[in-house]
Amino acid sequence: MKIAVVHYHLEPGGVTRVIENTFDAFEKSPETPHFVVLSGRPYFGQKIKDIAVIEGLDYSNPSQVTDPTHLRESLEKAARESLGTAPDLWHVH
Repeated sequence: MKIAVVHYHLEPGGVTRVIENTFDAFEKSPETPHFVVLSGRPYFGQKIKDIAVIEGLDYSNPSQVTDPTHLRESLEKAARESLGTAPDLWHVH
């Protein structure tokens, strides 16, 4: 299974820790899915191996709005490049 995990940032704590723990748990599974994490900011940790930073995927304000179609296309392209095909599952937080 190929899974794309999407989150605005991967700053330490909170959601990032949950993603890391999830990946740790799946590594012990007989059939580990292939994950890519798509984020608006770089990841400085060690546990997540496959990550793509997507421009425009971050907290926004009225003066900096990313076109939703462009953002979707960027997410789809990055996921395909990492996974080889479109993901079987998108997990968007």
